[in-house]
Amino acid sequence: MECKDQKDRKPWKAWSLRMAAALVAGSLALAAGAVPAQATNPLLHQTRENQRLSSGVWYETNSKLTKDGWVDIHVMVMDRRDPYTELEILRSEGVFGDRQTLTELGKTVPNLVSSVNASFFNTAINPTLIEGNEIEGGSPTVLEHNYNTSKQGAASLVLADGKALVDYLGVQLKVLTSDNKELYVTAVNKFNNLANPFIITRKALSTTAGLETGMRAFKVVVVDGAVTSVVGPGQPAVVPETGYLIVLQESIAQYHLGNFTVGTGVELQVRNTLDLDRIEFAVSGGGKVLQAGVPVVQGLSMEAAKRHPRTAIGISKDNTKIILMVVDGRGSSIGATHGELASYLLEYGAYEAMVLDGGGSSTMTGKLQGQTANTLLNSPSGLTQRKVVNGVGFVSTAPKGTLQTLVLKPEAEKSFKNSKIGFTLYGLDQYHNLVQVQPSQATFRTEGGTGNFQGNTFQPTSAGEITLVAEVQGVRGEAKVQSLEGYIGLEITPSVLNLNQGQVASFSVHGTDVDGHQGAVNPANLTWTLDNPSIGEFKDGTFHATDGSGYSKVTATANGITLTAYITVGGDKVSVQNFERFFKGTVVYPDTVGAIASISTEQSRDSGQSVKLEYNFRSSDVTQAAYAEFTGWTYSIPINGFGIWVYGDGSGNLLRARVADGDGKIHNIPLSTALDFTGWRYLEGAMPTDMAYPVQIERLYVASLSAPVEYGSRIYLDSPVIVKGVDASGFETQSRSGLRDPLMAQEPWAESFRLSVFGPTAFQNRLLDTVVMDKVYAAMGGAGQQVFAGKSAVDKTKAGPNHLAWNNIFTVHDQAAYRLVFLGMDNGSLRTTDHTQLQKLIAALEGAGQKNILVFGNKSLQTGFTDKREGQVLQDILEEFKNRTGKNVFYINGSGYGNGVEIREGVRYMDLNGIWYAVGAGNSLDLEASFKVVDFHFKGDEMRYRIRSVFPKVAP
Repeated sequence: MECKDQKDRKPWKAWSLRMAAALVAGSLALAAGAVPAQATNPLLHQTRENQRLSSGVWYETNSKLTKDGWVDIHVMVMDRRDPYTELEILRSEGVFGDRQTLTELGKTVPNLVSSVNASFFNTAINPTLIEGNEIEGGSPTVLEHNYNTSKQGAASLVLADGKALVDYLGVQLKVLTSDNKELYVTAVNKFNNLANPFIITRKALSTTAGLETGMRAFKVVVVDGAVTSVVGPGQPAVVPETGYLIVLQESIAQYHLGNFTVGTGVELQVRNTLDLDRIEFAVSGGGKVLQAGVPVVQGLSMEAAKRHPRTAIGISKDNTKIILMVVDGRGSSIGATHGELASYLLEYGAYEAMVLDGGGSSTMTGKLQGQTANTLLNSPSGLTQRKVVNGVGFVSTAPKGTLQTLVLKPEAEKSFKNSKIGFTLYGLDQYHNLVQVQPSQATFRTEGGTGNFQGNTFQPTSAGEITLVAEVQGVRGEAKVQSLEGYIGLEITPSVLNLNQGQVASFSVHGTDVDGHQGAVNPANLTWTLDNPSIGEFKDGTFHATDGSGYSKVTATANGITLTAYITVGGDKVSVQNFERFFKGTVVYPDTVGAIASISTEQSRDSGQSVKLEYNFRSSDVTQAAYAEFTGWTYSIPINGFGIWVYGDGSGNLLRARVADGDGKIHNIPLSTALDFTGWRYLEGAMPTDMAYPVQIERLYVASLSAPVEYGSRIYLDSPVIVKGVDASGFETQSRSGLRDPLMAQEPWAESFRLSVFGPTAFQNRLLDTVVMDKVYAAMGGAGQQVFAGKSAVDKTKAGPNHLAWNNIFTVHDQAAYRLVFLGMDNGSLRTTDHTQLQKLIAALEGAGQKNILVFGNKSLQTGFTDKREGQVLQDILEEFKNRTGKNVFYINGSGYGNGVEIREGVRYMDLNGIWYAVGAGNSLDLEASFKVVDFHFKGDEMRYRIRSVFPKVAP
């Protein structure tokens, strides 16, 4: 539809501010003025990763650890100078205003590179209405008369006259006939005010059939600028392809219909308040957060001074960049105030910016390098995508070019010699379009080492750094991997491998080398023996189960290391009685699928009822699924298999079970690759061997990978069976070896300086504690320095004169051969104890002239931090420092009820329990194993350590 302006007036602009009570979650406010001063929230640590997604789009993730917590920021930047990148609005292709997830909306847009949610909308209804105006391709999608003319509401990103701008777009709408009769209309394609005249275009509806029950109105049909017919109340009108409908309520039609006789010339005139000649594009959001590079709070906002998930769009000062931003919140990321959002936008060069709908709506998708489809990139509030009415995205219009870049990406950076590493191989053309490349098309070789390529795997046959090289059509791609050898420790997982009869599987094996690096070990490099060979056999490290049932202890040996685990095969098949009690309801994917799951008596195997799953799949080349959902269907015991009786429909569709394990990981269990039968048949699938228990059977579902035509059908589900694995609770395994650490000494190092370390000594409340402490003081006697790690209650009259006790305060203590760093973390966080500690730690590491660094805390970095990400940051800092400098780095945790040491990426992580102990059965206590002192011996820069008991065994 072409909309014309009044003479000497400028085009486009529309919206009338109409706040619905359920417009967004949270309270809304209209405000103007400068951003209030923000509380200081200094940056403690930052990780940024970016990649180019197309010829004109870049993506960056920016994770900031701040004084107040994590802020996860996702940014897309579009170069407006790129001739192959365009802005596009995402909307449902079905019902106008239908709410869908951003991922679903993106499937309707060819060549979509990235997108975010866009306009505020009424969450109480579906289909729903946006707040503000929307224009695409120079014609209106939604306009509202006089919006933004009396006060600022929702701003818009506007493309007009070759420029991008962010401003409060308003429009005035009227229809002018060829004999100069005027009719003011309230809106284009907004149906919330049916009492006044409004316009319907083909962008919204093809017919008024769905509106007729809610109004009594005449529909003036305008085609190519002239009235062609008038359709009366209750009679649906077809919306013309090259025109529009003028809708007049019956109560006011008598005053206007005489002006719209058939053949009368008509034009819709639109005046915009921004004085623009022609608006090509406009998408609405909320109020401004940046104006001329200055943070502001204006217009429509949602609790601007509070932290929430936020979505924003901005433009650079030189008008060459459009920036999309999502800040995660209400999860591990704390979100942002409007002022903080403005500061993040300024970091990326924004000069003018506005908020888009935020909170639970904040979502970003993108087609990452090497991928063929857009995927969810951020972590929405509640970890699920809210259905939204529209989105805004970047689209690539670049043609298919020729191969310019070859990308070879190993699945792991490190692996032991002779252990396979998988890799992916793909290409990019000059426009950054994906070019599919098969390994068979490439020529492979290595540099700096040797190994064998087979398909998409590489098996190193030498140790050290190896450069993998692939070449296709003269284009080279390369990647480096580290081949390890000489493991000092091994671990096999799982400790109990549960299998069905006839199943083939292997244990995963990981090793630690002399430098503390971890990598996969080829199971074929170990020798595997079974106590009970009747359940199966090992072939080249892979176990092949027989058709029998039973279990066996497994012994694995390599390089003098011996590990033990168990394998169970088969088990008892147990019928699940009255499984219908777990039935919850129906789920579909995508929203276009029609389905109803219910408890039915139409077909049954035993109890007189079953679960019926009726579904309708549309003609589509995308995967469609209909789910029967269950709740409370949980098992804590190992399950090797799951089966169920199915009344098939001969459709050829897939049938699967969706299972969630104890770690929250989702497993889709194949029950049938094709329902190519009718009537009842028993189907069974094997459960994955890596599931964490308890597990929950969440859904049973049919799926179609592609449907050439639309069709509907039904299946029935009854009499499920679980295959219970052998109860492994009594199995004793040793699936992880100790480390043969080259720095660990068995005997004292003669003529060395000794540092003795003991764990926590606080909360001494038993006679045994006093006895133990006397032994500790004696064992540590004679040391050049003593350190009591963790919470301490030290008798200074018994401890050495040069003793130190950890006290939850950052401090640094130096000796000639080593530096000690104490970190405060008693509440499970460095940040909340003293947010300056991370920077102080980095300075202490970098400023250390000594070769040996010992860092002390009272929480495990892997399990003791309330914020697991913060614990990982500390690990990353220590490991990066160790691998860059080659210095000896220890992290000593003074807490818990055990003691030991492990090496990860060169850093030694040591646990010391001090006087804290766990009493065994019958109040037994192994004194020799429970109370340990660690002696660090130094000769110059060289260091060795020894772990010894304060109650050593006495030789008979």
